[in-house]
Amino acid sequence: ATLAAFEAASAAARVLDAGAQASASARRLLERLQDAKSTYGGDTVLQSALPLKLDQVLVGVGSARRVGPVSLLCSPGDLVELSGRSGVGKSTVLEAIAALRPIFAGSLTYGGIEQETVRPASVLARVAIAPQIPSFLPGSLREQLVYGRPDASDEAISAALAMVCMTDVVVGRGSDDASVYSGGEQRRLGVARALIADPELLLLDEPTAGVDITLRETLWKFVLELQGEGLSILLTTHYLEEAEQLCQRVGIINHGKLECVEPTREVIQKF
Repeated sequence: ATLAAFEAASAAARVLDAGAQASASARRLLERLQDAKSTYGGDTVLQSALPLKLDQVLVGVGSARRVGPVSLLCSPGDLVELSGRSGVGKSTVLEAIAALRPIFAGSLTYGGIEQETVRPASVLARVAIAPQIPSFLPGSLREQLVYGRPDASDEAISAALAMVCMTDVVVGRGSDDASVYSGGEQRRLGVARALIADPELLLLDEPTAGVDITLRETLWKFVLELQGEGLSILLTTHYLEEAEQLCQRVGIINHGKLECVEPTREVIQKF
């Protein structure tokens, strides 16, 4: 089981609730497969996801607006931010990096290995994504949290919940059903799930969206702690002030194109 399979299964369950949505989804999937590179995923098993390199990558779904070209490098221990308004393609780029969305032009490599030659499940064994809107299937909270790492220990789960300030919430509310948690709480549980997977590269999609300033500062602190432990992190956000406190480099996405990836101080001076 992988986080990729879990997210796909949850999305499929939602689509089945409405025939019209299912039909539209099927058409989009067919367009994606036709529009992507002729090969999507091979047999190579990754030994490392780093350095991650995108070179003139274009991502999109059929006739929908395409994102790119995107070129960036993420090396071991890096903390890089992609910033931009809603809808410019930040989440799409993260999904492509996590092998959840195929690219149809350019080159995306993990440790020098082309994505198109790599087994997608092998990517998810080393790259974990915490989506802005995480998916939760029926089942206990513990089952939800260990999809990316079924053999995770209770200690690893407790540590991840503590990092995202959810220990007291879970203890007080119980863990039999993930649906009892609010949207913001589910977002934090999604980050915990990604941490439990023990990745080399952590992708955080708008991790502080919709949270109060106190919690936002706590999350900033834990992100810096993770980087200090050697974890590579690529995050998206609307807030350039987060970059000023957290990131070494910032990329600005505007109208689907990555305009620059530069040291944080230089980007803040420009924008």
